[in-house]
Amino acid sequence: MDEKACFSTVGGKHPHDYSVSFVDCQELQLLYHTLLKVSLLVDSGIEVVKGCEDHCRRLASLEATVLGERSLAEIAVYSAQMKSHRRDIRRVIEQSKGTSNLVCFL
Repeated sequence: MDEKACFSTVGGKHPHDYSVSFVDCQELQLLYHTLLKVSLLVDSGIEVVKGCEDHCRRLASLEATVLGERSLAEIAVYSAQMKSHRRDIRRVIEQSKGTSNLVCFL
């Protein structure tokens, strides 16, 4: 879709041009809404991880588990991965908005 948006010409047909239609705008809109849902799910996942981390810290402070530090390290890695996914999804959302703007105004 990005190629269509960036390399289509307006006002004339060229032999190597891309055709852009209303269906392309609809597909981009559906992609955008899907990405927003995924973003919300990842945000929820990050909150769950935070809750697990807090709970694990409480258990470790009570010495209720021998795996406290190891578990906290694993949770920290998972949290960092989720935050990285969130950043990636936000970049894709921004890119899809730009593509949508180009395609839907051709």
